[in-house]
Amino acid sequence: MKTDVYTIITNRILAQLEQGVVPWRQPWRCFADGSRPANLRSRRDYRGINLFLLGCAPYSSRWWVTYKQARELGGTVRAGEHGSPVVLWKRDTTTEPDPVEDSPSRTRLLVRYFTLFNTEQCDGVTTPASQPPPPFDSIPAAAAIVETMPQRPTILHGGDRACYSPREDIVRMPHPGAFLSPPLYYSTLFHELGHSTLAEHRLNRQHRPGRDAYAKEELVAELTACLLCGVVGLEPIKVEGIGPNHELNILTDSAAYLAHWLGVLRADNRLILTAAQQAQKAADYILNRSAVEEQPAEPTAA
Repeated sequence: MKTDVYTIITNRILAQLEQGVVPWRQPWRCFADGSRPANLRSRRDYRGINLFLLGCAPYSSRWWVTYKQARELGGTVRAGEHGSPVVLWKRDTTTEPDPVEDSPSRTRLLVRYFTLFNTEQCDGVTTPASQPPPPFDSIPAAAAIVETMPQRPTILHGGDRACYSPREDIVRMPHPGAFLSPPLYYSTLFHELGHSTLAEHRLNRQHRPGRDAYAKEELVAELTACLLCGVVGLEPIKVEGIGPNHELNILTDSAAYLAHWLGVLRADNRLILTAAQQAQKAADYILNRSAVEEQPAEPTAA
């Protein structure tokens, strides 16, 4: 039985979520120079859901082609490469009567999908020269936290995704200059480093199997990022280019990001407490601090 387009796209997004990649939470430009995924043949940027689908792919090139287009451009897709689906909406005029308008024909939208390959998956395909990434103003206190983290995972920059791979013990990040601001870069990096503390050779954090396991881990990572941002003193920030006087508050944005998962977490009112405790342990680990157990307060004299 042929799988419908909606199932294909939904499964693609779910696969990204399972890898810790949230396509619609992206405080960075698709590419460091501000460009977006585009078709090499037509030079048109992709939009809508296609921007999310292609933006999650681990490639530094913004250019995409179909298998046929690669051949037409004098190259070929390398054997064994897997493509990425994109959606195309097409208007179709049918001769079926429209019961509402009482007309002999009506126009409807049909959805189809195509498979694209990034030019990094091709041989012999020439692409325009990319612009150098903009300069990045490091935050010394935040950079020091990253540098002094014990048993720090490998951090690789490039592409258009931020995630932690437990199997490889690698944190992948877009180029720092692609972020809308240095604080957003570090808050995102802190989130991924928070995930990395779950590894067996670090804190060996484990969650009970079930549908809330992913939600809880996301909560731990985001709370870890909030704690580290608090240590550094990252305040609400104004970002140019996305509206006048637009203020981004890292803590507020984190709460909005987690709102989706809180519906799952509400089923167990202990999860938020245990997640906060684990986030504190993760932050202490990244800061190379020994966890300090809270002592009960001494009773006061009457």
